[in-house]
Amino acid sequence: MSIYERLPDSDSLPPAIIEAPQEQCGFCLIPRTGTTDHFQRIHGDIPHTLRIPGMPAGWTVLQDVIPLAELGGQLIIMPDRHWISLATVDDQKGLVAATDAVVSGLRGVFPHPIFYFEHGPGFIEGEQIACGGCHMDHAHGHLLLLPEGTTLKPIQEHTEQILEYYGWTDIPNKRVESTTVFTDNDRVAGLRPYIHLGMIRDNDTHSVTYVQTSIDDAVESQLMRRVIAEVVYHHTEPAYWHWRDLAINLANPQRIAQLQHDVIAFREATGY
Repeated sequence: MSIYERLPDSDSLPPAIIEAPQEQCGFCLIPRTGTTDHFQRIHGDIPHTLRIPGMPAGWTVLQDVIPLAELGGQLIIMPDRHWISLATVDDQKGLVAATDAVVSGLRGVFPHPIFYFEHGPGFIEGEQIACGGCHMDHAHGHLLLLPEGTTLKPIQEHTEQILEYYGWTDIPNKRVESTTVFTDNDRVAGLRPYIHLGMIRDNDTHSVTYVQTSIDDAVESQLMRRVIAEVVYHHTEPAYWHWRDLAINLANPQRIAQLQHDVIAFREATGY
């Protein structure tokens, strides 16, 4: 069943808007090249992609260029085909299998809680909205190893405070809670933009999705990276968490050296 059959209001948007060959999309090239310019600039010739057992065909896993996680453990799940968000991906079963493979792999090595998020682009009144200023409209979700003892509540509260600052109103009615990771947002958000976040701790999974319903509901660029840096690691400076600042060498050399160390340490610990 396609995304258009699942959504009753989909006739207003042609399929090419949701899934289309993107000649300028860097993520579309990764399954073939195994790397990106940004990753090579910081980490050299090691592959950007990771080989994780159990990954289904049609899905790729990357290590984040600027991992905001314990031992470099920030991974990105993406479909090889170009969809604008995980909510619009036709292969929802593949998304579940890919997510399960990554989560199982991480939990088999690390005791840490796993935080996850997605900035899901979508449409409001026919206008495409990035919902968080993500630089890439190729669907992808992040999973991060966070320090032991980290809980979702302060992360969620800080996220909502920032959304309120940017003009979001009636947040409780735009917030949907669930126990699924990355899935069901086709039902929750439809083709609207959204922010999806949650945490896996022990045997408990708790997700929250904020559905953007108005163009006036602004979302700052790289919102969840900022929240994790501030709440979990107590760093407020963008040069610590903003991928673009680090990619163009605005961070100090010690920060870059730590990132390079963490990327290698994660691969050595997991064998990925």
